[in-house]
Amino acid sequence: PAVNTSYTILLKVTDSIGCTDLATNSIYTGIPEPAFSFENEICLGDTTHFTSTLNGGSWSWDFGDGSYSMDPAPLHVYANSGTYYPVLIFNDSNGCAHNYPMTNGIVVSNPIAGFSLIGAISACDTLNVEIANNSTGAQSYVWDFGDGFTSTMAEPSYTYFEPGTYTISLMAETNGCTSLSISPNQVTVTVAESSFGWEQVNYCFPITVNYTDSSNNAVAWLWNFGDDSPVVTSQNPTHVFDSLPDNEVSLTIMDVNGCQATSSLPNISVLTASFEISDAIGCAPHNVSFTDNSLGAVSWSWDFGDGNTSVDRHPTHTYPSSGWYDVTLIVFSVNGCTDTIFQSSLIQIYKPVADFFSSDTSQCAPALVTFTDQSQNANSYVWDFGDGMGSTNDNPDHIYVAPGFYSIKLLVVDSFGCTDSIVRTEHIKLYGPLASFSSNVTEGCGGLDVSFTDQSENAVSWSWSFGDGGSSTTQDPQYYYNIGSFVASLMVTDSLGCTSSFILPDSILAHQNPIASFELPNSLACTPFKFNFTNNSQFADAYQWNFDDEVITSEENPYHLFNNAGDYQVTLISTSSDGCADTSIQSMEIEQSPEALFVADNTAGCWPLPVNFTSQSTNLVNPEYFWNFSDGRIAPTGQETGIENFHTKIFHNQNPSVTYFTTGFSDVSLVVINSNGCSDTTVITNYIEVYDTVSPADPAIYSATVLSNTSIRVIWENIEQDNLIHYEVYRKDLLSPTFVSVGTFQKQGTLEFVDEGINTLENSYCYKVQAVYRCSVKTSVDALTEYCTINVSAYPSGDKIEVEWSQYVGCSVESYELYRQRGNGSAPVHLATLPSTAYSFTDSSFLCPDQYSYRIKATNLCDRSYMSMSDTAIASAEESIFNLQKTDILRTTVVNNNAVLSEWTPPEILPDYVSNYIILRSTNNTDFFFLDSIPAGIHQYIDNNVSIDVQNYYYKIDVVNTCEVTSDPGLKGSSILLKTETISGQSFLHWTPYESWDTGVDYYLIEKKDKYGEWEPVKKIDGKSSNTKIDE
Repeated sequence: PAVNTSYTILLKVTDSIGCTDLATNSIYTGIPEPAFSFENEICLGDTTHFTSTLNGGSWSWDFGDGSYSMDPAPLHVYANSGTYYPVLIFNDSNGCAHNYPMTNGIVVSNPIAGFSLIGAISACDTLNVEIANNSTGAQSYVWDFGDGFTSTMAEPSYTYFEPGTYTISLMAETNGCTSLSISPNQVTVTVAESSFGWEQVNYCFPITVNYTDSSNNAVAWLWNFGDDSPVVTSQNPTHVFDSLPDNEVSLTIMDVNGCQATSSLPNISVLTASFEISDAIGCAPHNVSFTDNSLGAVSWSWDFGDGNTSVDRHPTHTYPSSGWYDVTLIVFSVNGCTDTIFQSSLIQIYKPVADFFSSDTSQCAPALVTFTDQSQNANSYVWDFGDGMGSTNDNPDHIYVAPGFYSIKLLVVDSFGCTDSIVRTEHIKLYGPLASFSSNVTEGCGGLDVSFTDQSENAVSWSWSFGDGGSSTTQDPQYYYNIGSFVASLMVTDSLGCTSSFILPDSILAHQNPIASFELPNSLACTPFKFNFTNNSQFADAYQWNFDDEVITSEENPYHLFNNAGDYQVTLISTSSDGCADTSIQSMEIEQSPEALFVADNTAGCWPLPVNFTSQSTNLVNPEYFWNFSDGRIAPTGQETGIENFHTKIFHNQNPSVTYFTTGFSDVSLVVINSNGCSDTTVITNYIEVYDTVSPADPAIYSATVLSNTSIRVIWENIEQDNLIHYEVYRKDLLSPTFVSVGTFQKQGTLEFVDEGINTLENSYCYKVQAVYRCSVKTSVDALTEYCTINVSAYPSGDKIEVEWSQYVGCSVESYELYRQRGNGSAPVHLATLPSTAYSFTDSSFLCPDQYSYRIKATNLCDRSYMSMSDTAIASAEESIFNLQKTDILRTTVVNNNAVLSEWTPPEILPDYVSNYIILRSTNNTDFFFLDSIPAGIHQYIDNNVSIDVQNYYYKIDVVNTCEVTSDPGLKGSSILLKTETISGQSFLHWTPYESWDTGVDYYLIEKKDKYGEWEPVKKIDGKSSNTKIDE
């Protein structure tokens, strides 16, 4: 509900026998539920800011911790942790007190971090720390162990594996509040480090070794030499070995912290012969690298097993022959000790032997030769026959084509990859000629002439075959080929009778020749002459045209424009895809064309229009002229040929004169024909314009409407006429029938005019729009249609207002719409739609006493969607019946012995215009005070704020209407105060008279409650009395 508003609640009850009773009660609504702002979760020591949306009263804050504040928006700091429930006591401007407890409460958190370490806080190697969490008021924990690791457990245990000194810290947290605790004792992990070195004095048993300790902070030592001898506890001992120990040497120490550590090193070295080789197996000759790995050696003696030796430490030896070889190494120490290592058949060297045999090593080429392998230990073969050919067979056959002396090479490989080869120089001798020749060309166009050149060796005779059935025995023949593809060959013979043949690798190609051909125009060619050449060439793929005017193109069927007259040699070269070409040349003659040009001394004017034409044509050769004047007439001095008609005239003279008698636009054309038959035509469309001297229709005014008290807008029709110059707007003079020009508007401009600085409240204004054309053609102002605005007037007539207006002049009107506006602030309201014949209206609606403005709108002017608004007329209603609007209280009576009920009738005058009822109450029937406001639909009121046993009450009802006019008072109502009095043992009743009925009281009826609690009449008293004796 709204703030600070009273509401009346009505209760009507009905019993089982149909009796009814009414009760009303007033309810006052106070301030709405406010909004509060404060933090619900804070840390101890934080400042809390309390705010609310309440206004217009006083505040009292109870913070829930025994503290208070009267500030509207106080700041408060809680001294202890816990949960607090603040309360705001707000006293509003009506004196009402409101308690607003903060049900969510405020949680004040104060975590305190604390912990202790259980057990040892230092150790060797690793340390396990147990922690007791002594924190209070915390919900979560974050432990930092100082080594980069953390934990969120409540009471963690942690093991340190790395040496160092560490600080442990704990962060305790609750609702974003934190507390930090750092351990005062640091945790320490130490590690002992054992380290030593030794020096071997000699390498022959007994061997003496000196040991040196290099451990950190050692205070005790325990040496184990790895040879089952007793341990030694001195810091830097010396030990003698009689044999090679089985284990490493180790040292265990204890440092100043009591921590122990052990370190070990490899044991002594004894003179030991040892070596390794790079590659034990290979092909002769084979290089082997020997690497000494002996221990304690200072000199070396090598035996390679093939009679060769070395004293180098890391020798390299080459084995030249195949075989298996033993290797021995003897090493010597500085004390003269020796050690020997022997490895049997360590080196394995392999090598095959290549050999072969061949028959028929001397004959005529071509010849077949058979080769026979005679190699030893060979597994694979590579033959080179000396002619660029070869084989991998063991016993191959080979055909030699060309004569010559050929060297043979055989390479063999054994199973170990070892190779051997044999070469026999000029082993095969083949005799005979070597045929070969060349040609000067191998490809060309049909009718190809080819020259062949013999390049044979040792030839004494020649036999040629040209591939087309032709042949020759000359050494260097020349041959002519027709179209086709041909293979040429040559066979030669030497003096021994041996022969050789050769076929030319490339075939001889003689291509088809193209045939160039094209067509020329078979009619007169005049400049500019554009001709589409037709190409009739055969067997061609590409073309080149030369038009003898510096223009060359490769199109197949080109269009070409000849701009100049003359004789032209047109050349076409047709080329095939094989590069063969043919040429065709033809002559053509281009005649000169004239260029038809003309001007007129007058191209636009009023009817009738005389025009003189002048030819300005060029490129003339004994020309003839043909003029065509659309819609022209011949001048008296002209030379006309043909049949005269009104629309078209043809003239042969060079510079004719014509008079135009038809309005509008006319085309003019000139045809010029040279004596060679070439012609040119020029046509100028709409070249001549003749202005009409007859006035066309004038524009209609679409609307003349009032815009304000000082301005009118006129909108008119657009005239689609080319010879229209402008529009002239006229307004009728108020003191005479004369129309005066008020504006000139171009035809391309606006089609409306706003007339300002006039008085529309007093006058109706009339307008005319004149269209002004070329040749001073226009309709007289008197003949134009006038259009007049609407002028409206209004005057009061009793409780009504009469509205009258003038007719809209110039157009038919579909209807008149009447609009009314009350005062200056409200919006206009449509009041009525009236026929076009109506010019008055009586506003008989119930009008409040105020000023009213009226306007008229004429709709659909001349059946178009245009309207005209009138000026504004203002009038006020002279009389108002709202002041006669009153209500009478029917009765005022006490109900239930604790309230007073008043009932009334709605006003007889304009009951629908009642806004609400004002209830007024008095205790003396003179001074009445406001009690309540009741909506218009309720006609009774129960007053519960009464003391009926000590006071009677007077009531009256004021009507509040929509016009806010105060009405005349109606009949009042009053309650009856009844009292008892005992005089001389006799009981009397006294009451206040009921004085509000205009007819008075007829009688009073005294009722008494019986033993059943029901009221029963006991006495009837005259209405003029106000007391009576009670009969017991």
